[in-house]
Amino acid sequence: MGTIQTRNEMTSLEIFQQKYKNSFTVKDYLSEVGRTFHPKYWSYEVPIQLQHVLDNVHCIMGVVDELAEFYECVLNDESDEKQVRECGDIFWYLGNYCNFMEIAFEPDWTQDHEHGEYIYWFEKLLGIHKKELAYGKVPDKKVCTELVQYGIAYLYRHCMRLNSKPEEIMKMNLIFRKK
Repeated sequence: MGTIQTRNEMTSLEIFQQKYKNSFTVKDYLSEVGRTFHPKYWSYEVPIQLQHVLDNVHCIMGVVDELAEFYECVLNDESDEKQVRECGDIFWYLGNYCNFMEIAFEPDWTQDHEHGEYIYWFEKLLGIHKKELAYGKVPDKKVCTELVQYGIAYLYRHCMRLNSKPEEIMKMNLIFRKK
């Protein structure tokens, strides 16, 4: 006869899988994604007032880096599975960024943008946070929100072309990170 695990004996992955066995939403994703972001990666002492700025820059640099990998997958006509994994990595950085900036993780469906413009949106965000880091310029939250929402809309459309639900991609990415 098998033994029953208590909640204290379960791993964080097992707790996560049990909690979201039947349903998983973007709201759930945003509440969970921060638990896999480890700000202790800095190899040097960082003043408290810079931590938030560096976390934002780290997230946007991560988005741009993952976008390059994603774009390579598309250009090289790599498998849908590989493209889905790259989308998951982009969603992870975007989810953390949205949490740090306290902005909505929502696609902007009002405009249809040309393929490739998504890189511009994130390069623009990187420039905004570079100025924040270098010159102390406070980012315009409305502009940041708009840029992120355009990017998310593009990713959602691409996921749908791959016959993958964005929420499922987000969930799979978190499971991978919890292993």
